[in-house]
Order: sequence, then structure tokens, then C-alpha cells
Amino acid sequence: MRKITAVVFAGLLGGSLVLSTALARADDDRRDVRHEWRDLHRDRQQLEQLRRQRDNEAREGDYGEVRKYNRQIRKLENDTYKDRRDLRWDDFYRYHDRDDYYDND
Repeated sequence: MRKITAVVFAGLLGGSLVLSTALARADDDRRDVRHEWRDLHRDRQQLEQLRRQRDNEAREGDYGEVRKYNRQIRKLENDTYKDRRDLRWDDFYRYHDRDDYYDND
């Protein structure tokens, strides 16, 4: 009887650990998406700062620096556009991937 109880309790303990680990991983996934949106917001702020620096250099007449800032701005704009598009698609698929979305009963 003791061996059976030990096996049952070991199984319950293992199941609870697996379940809690799975729930923690699901929570971490959502948290990562929030961090990605926060990083995207920081990239936008950096983009605005680069634009201000470029405008300042243009006022001073240093067009070599202006070209350098334009390249950096163009690269950052492309990166933020791709990141924003990927995040929106991820959110779209996460919402539409639920089972209850496709229930037509």
C-alpha cells in the first residue's frame, strides 16, 4: 500500500510541476510581446532624436552629417516598420488562433 501511495503522490507532484511550468512559459510569452512593443516605442523615440539632430546639422550647414543622419534614419525607419508589421501579425494570429474564434456552432 505504501508503494502505491508513493507512486500516486509522485505522479501528482510531477503533474503539478509540469502544469506550473507550462503556465509560467505561457505567461512569459505574453510578457515578451509587451517588451517588444516597448522596444519599438524606444526605437521611435530614437528616430525622433535622430531627426532633430539631422535638422540641427542642416541648420548649421554640415550636409555630410545630414547625409549620415539620413542613412541612419532610413535604416531605423525600415527596421521599425518591419518590427511593427511583425508584431501586429503576431497579435492577429494569436487572437485568431484560439479555438473559440472558429466555432460556428
